[in-house]
Amino acid sequence: TLWSYATVGHSSPDLFDNAAAEVMKKLDSFKPQEISNTLWSYATVGHSSPDLFDAAAKEAIKKLDTFSVQEISNTLWAFSVMDRNLDSAMLLFHHVLKLKDVREFDFSIEILRQLHQVILWINCEKKEKLFIPDDLR
Repeated sequence: TLWSYATVGHSSPDLFDNAAAEVMKKLDSFKPQEISNTLWSYATVGHSSPDLFDAAAKEAIKKLDTFSVQEISNTLWAFSVMDRNLDSAMLLFHHVLKLKDVREFDFSIEILRQLHQVILWINCEKKEKLFIPDDLR
């Protein structure tokens, strides 16, 4: 439901507020795609839910090895758009770089755009210089 609302650009504050409370109760049973899609939905409509993002960040770190690159990318993008969970984002980003060296991934243009946006956010917030590896440019 949240994904559908976000996809058509319809923000429903009551729906997103109520959903956040319910999602947090069940977050430990969420699969990576469900975590990713949920955070993507909140970021897409610009609906702030700090408690949800904090809980989802912890859950994402626990399940990191089961996330696909797309799921990590969407999660990172949501963190950057909502300016939340920078430390978790750093862990997820470094995991993407490790996965790229271990598994063959298809980094679509959309994923690369999201990763570039995340790097800009991290560099701005952390005052560090992270770069997209040459083979992902």
